[in-house]
Amino acid sequence: MIQHIVVFSVKSWFLFITKTKIWIQNKLPKLNKFFKKKENNGTDSRKISFVERAIIESKIKIKKVKEKIKQEHEEELKNVEEEMKEQEEKVDKIV
Repeated sequence: MIQHIVVFSVKSWFLFITKTKIWIQNKLPKLNKFFKKKENNGTDSRKISFVERAIIESKIKIKKVKEKIKQEHEEELKNVEEEMKEQEEKVDKIV
C-alpha cells in the first residue's frame, strides 16, 4: 500500500514538473529564455576535476612504465638470442 502511494506521488510530481515546463515555454517565452542554458561557443563546459586529472596522469605513467619494461625485456631476449648463437657457433667450430 505504501509503495503505491510513493509511486503515485513520484509520478504526480514528474507530471507536474513536465506540464509546468511546457506551460512556461508556451505562455512565458521571455521567462523561458531567461532560464535557458547559455552556449559556450564550442568550448567544453566540462572541466576535469583534480581527482580525474590525477587518475589520467597515473594511467599515462603506468602505460609508459609498461612500455619501458617491454622494451627492456625485448632487449634482454635479443641479447640472450645473440649469446646462444655465439655459443652455437663456438660449438660448431669445435665439432
